[in-house]
Amino acid sequence: MNLLRIGTAAALATAGLAAGLPGVAQAKVGDHAVKITVVNDSSYDFTRARYRVTEGGWDVRPFKDISAGDSDWFRTVSDEEKGGTAGNITFRTEKGEFTITWLNPYGAPNEFYCTTTAKLSCDDEVIDNSALAEVKFTIG
Repeated sequence: MNLLRIGTAAALATAGLAAGLPGVAQAKVGDHAVKITVVNDSSYDFTRARYRVTEGGWDVRPFKDISAGDSDWFRTVSDEEKGGTAGNITFRTEKGEFTITWLNPYGAPNEFYCTTTAKLSCDDEVIDNSALAEVKFTIG
């Protein structure tokens, strides 16, 4: 599934560059971005309940479902010079909900956290804590 997403994103970026249109391919991604990977290490399927970006915009949107044992990734980027990116996503399981929140503000420390009402663990691994942040959340 991720190969399809990567191929589609590459085709869209190439088309945008070729047409000279403004968009993510030409945006100043160098300002701030957050890539989040969600690893489903549980025996339950996850269904996206709600998601939103509160600062910046979507570069790659999350899938609606993450099957048990599978993973997904998504990415948000700043949409203005000297801007940051922030948002949250909530998934439902048979055991309840969990929410992942990210804040990558301009000129302030990054924050990444997970809250859950489900009987699930939520462990985070910050791979890159820079303006181009990357975080992996393992839910089990």
